[in-house]
Amino acid sequence: MGQSLKQIRFTRQFNFAYALTFFIVLASVNYIFYKYQESSHDNQQSKLCELIFTNLSPGLEYGLSFGNKSDLEQTLYPLRNNPDIAYVKIVDNQDTTVAQVDNRGLVGISQDVELQTLNRDIIQRSGYTQQLDLSERLLSQQESSDRKLGQIQIAATPFNFSHQNNKASLITINIALILPLLIFWIYLKLRQGHQKKVVKKLIDILNDSKNYQAFKSNLKTSEGSELLQAVEHQVIKTQNLRHQLNLLKSEVQQARLDANTELHEFIGFITQQDFNTSINNLMLFYDIIKHPVQKDKDKVWCRDLITQTLTELSDKAKEQKTLLQDSFSGNRMNYQIETDAKAFKQMLKLLLQELITICQGYNLNVHFDLRQDYQVSAVLRISLSSKAPDFIKAIKAQSLFQFDEELPVTVSSNNIQLISAKHILRKFGGEYFYFSDEFRFELPLTTLELPDDKVQPEPIAPLSVKLSVLVYDSDPIDKMVLIGYLNKLGAEVDKATTKQVILQKLRHDNYDAILVNSDFLKDAQSFTVDKFLQEIEELESKPQIIIVSHNHSITESEIFQKLGTAKFISKPVDPKKLGRVLSSL
Repeated sequence: MGQSLKQIRFTRQFNFAYALTFFIVLASVNYIFYKYQESSHDNQQSKLCELIFTNLSPGLEYGLSFGNKSDLEQTLYPLRNNPDIAYVKIVDNQDTTVAQVDNRGLVGISQDVELQTLNRDIIQRSGYTQQLDLSERLLSQQESSDRKLGQIQIAATPFNFSHQNNKASLITINIALILPLLIFWIYLKLRQGHQKKVVKKLIDILNDSKNYQAFKSNLKTSEGSELLQAVEHQVIKTQNLRHQLNLLKSEVQQARLDANTELHEFIGFITQQDFNTSINNLMLFYDIIKHPVQKDKDKVWCRDLITQTLTELSDKAKEQKTLLQDSFSGNRMNYQIETDAKAFKQMLKLLLQELITICQGYNLNVHFDLRQDYQVSAVLRISLSSKAPDFIKAIKAQSLFQFDEELPVTVSSNNIQLISAKHILRKFGGEYFYFSDEFRFELPLTTLELPDDKVQPEPIAPLSVKLSVLVYDSDPIDKMVLIGYLNKLGAEVDKATTKQVILQKLRHDNYDAILVNSDFLKDAQSFTVDKFLQEIEELESKPQIIIVSHNHSITESEIFQKLGTAKFISKPVDPKKLGRVLSSL
């Protein structure tokens, strides 16, 4: 009786210990998974807020500078009905809300719930104060220092209200955890019951002194041998199960350390393919990707490295009859960067080589923008667009970088070159984004501070002649930059807000030059280029027409030829070239 009570007590203790361990493991996994999801969500939301501020700041600065509330609301319009953003407010220096987008009702957030906000001051940079009206510049008599125009307040959707906080993934993890533990517990109970019967039978036989000799003699029989073999077999089987369990634990640990499953699957996939023409690129990709992140760093000039790569691809572009149009911008583009130059160059080659082939017979527009992020850190944005049908189709399907072993190798699936470029990009800590008609690579870079005499641009000297110019540009930021340069060159600047205003001003005033962007050459409902040329012909003093545009191919168009002696200046505008063109008038 006492022995039975001990067995019952031991069984209860074992069940209690196992149940306690089970609930501790379950609670720990749920807590860690919840915290991981929350941390990942907060990190993504923080990056999203920073990205919104970076992309919207030029438009917000322009809207606050001129007090144009409709422009501010138009700038914030893309954020409406975005479930990841609770609200965005633009306040002026008196804390008065001038524009806002509120999505709290969309995601079910009550108005009295306190939300953490990212507050960033909207600063009018000193470089932009030179681009204001001439009257304000003359009143200031000098470049004013940076001044605060207002503030942007961005509140991201908290994790508890986000679409990521769904119960499906949590339930799946719990089921995946509970089922193996439950099956293992049932198995232990069955094994324990079986072993208990075997041991009980042996003890009963041994405790029976009368049958001890018979038991001893029975061990020598075939039945006894089978019993001993069965016990030995169970012991060996138990040891094997423990060994397999230890192996499983080590494999799980290794899988956690090596979580980049797609990359390894992709490397295995390309080794099974026959790519005679691109084997060198793929071998170089493997050589780059196997090295630790940021192991080799070089100090190189960013623009020179990009230009060198584009030059090496010029023969490929001619062969495919693809017009590769590149442009540069950003306040850090002419700086040195510290990066793995070999990997960076190979990423560009893999990306552009394939896109040149995809866009065969069409233009491929590539824009590089390197801007300061924080202190010496910067973000390089590589934007690519084209009107090639295959490119547009892949952009709409968002499948350029898709990898699935079961799909065929095509332009828009399992594209070896593009997927290789994607993984090198992620090695740099970057990511790619799809937009309506383009996609963009974004990667962080470390820029090196230059000596003061190199950082400061050369002063722009006024021209020796006084010129009167009329400026039209559909891009307000580009127009402000152009007016700033013209002011420094000493020209008298007048600006037109619409194409019709240009015609009106030409009838009343005389100008030495008219500077317009390529949008000016497009016919509108109440404006045509032919009508504009007729107005020019009727003038006694004909102004010089200067086209200022990113689009170099406009010079080959028929409408540009109609302008006769028109000149072309590429964007971003080089003030020296602008001065030379104006001096030649």
